[in-house]
Amino acid sequence: METEMKIRMAGLPALAGGLSIALLVAACGPSPIESGGKSAFGGGASDEALQAVYAQVEGLTGTARTDRLVQLAKEDGGQVGWYYVGKMDPLVKAFEEQTGLKISGYQGVSEDLAERAGQEFRTNQQGSDLVLGAAVDLRTMDGEGILGELKSPALDDVDEGFKGYNAIAPYANVMVLSYNKDLVPPDKQPTSYEDLFRNPPSGMGVETGDWQWYENLVRKYFMEQKGMSEQQAIDLITNGLRSAQQVEGHSLLVELLASGQYGATPNSFAHSIEPLVKAQSPVTYAASKGDTPPFLLTNAMALTRGGPNPAGGLVLLEWLMSPDGGQKIFADMNYGTTSNKYTGPTVVDQYSNAIVADLYLTDTPDDVRNWQVKYQELLQSIGGRPAS
Repeated sequence: METEMKIRMAGLPALAGGLSIALLVAACGPSPIESGGKSAFGGGASDEALQAVYAQVEGLTGTARTDRLVQLAKEDGGQVGWYYVGKMDPLVKAFEEQTGLKISGYQGVSEDLAERAGQEFRTNQQGSDLVLGAAVDLRTMDGEGILGELKSPALDDVDEGFKGYNAIAPYANVMVLSYNKDLVPPDKQPTSYEDLFRNPPSGMGVETGDWQWYENLVRKYFMEQKGMSEQQAIDLITNGLRSAQQVEGHSLLVELLASGQYGATPNSFAHSIEPLVKAQSPVTYAASKGDTPPFLLTNAMALTRGGPNPAGGLVLLEWLMSPDGGQKIFADMNYGTTSNKYTGPTVVDQYSNAIVADLYLTDTPDDVRNWQVKYQELLQSIGGRPAS
């Protein structure tokens, strides 16, 4: 059946009740978890230790729950294995200072983190307690039985679009259309995505891994908002990016934009652009200007089945969702926050036209592969060797 679901980003009142998507709730197949808490996909990892932690903190709330989880985590050695994407140093430092626990961190791209956690799971040598990566990768991990069951009060503090498949989204990347204003002054900047691709600025850079941005641009902007067919939208974007250059990595993309290599980038992250704006670099973003809405693309986190310190993984997850802990730091880092308990300012406040993109909830594995292929076809039409 179809359920109409309203989604609101914390700190973005204009979105409350203003955005909705149709969530297709599909019939579920057999559970990948056998009796006894072991996965039916092989590997000896079970979540019995995690279930024991849940039993220890049942009925506890607030500080009492956190203190008990920290105590249990210290009894398990005091070290928490965290695999994550992005630069999470401020969060690691604050968590260690506030809890006395130590993070054993491993940073990488989402696909690599999922592969590493999967290999460890299958050999019963799990090194992570918590994995933070692309929501679509965590959904795949859950389907393979790699994730532990998530039971946390934090689930009650987020809207439906930010949880599912034993995972919860602690923040959203805010993807914006950005310019080098020395090359594309304000009076020359397109006022809509249609204008951008029909009359592209001279010199654009596009990041090579952003198939989810492409899917959402086609489906949620051009098709849902503008009434185009999928092929019409793809043709428009393809023609507009024919003279663009591919770039591997968002950090490099923004650096090249600031240096004057490009006049515009359609898929930059606000958390990369904002520090340059504050440093008076010649970059700007037009997400709140005209009809060029930003896309809020969530990353998600989940406990790993058979993690060495399940209490540590759980207290880290709940700390990342707490308004006085991780949520405030995510906001300071120019990410969109997801907990409804966080009421402070965020970078999302200025974007009344933002599009929440959570298609990972409804995309099938075939959908994912299909859009990955379509994005590669777009990049092939651009041609050339990516800057890296």
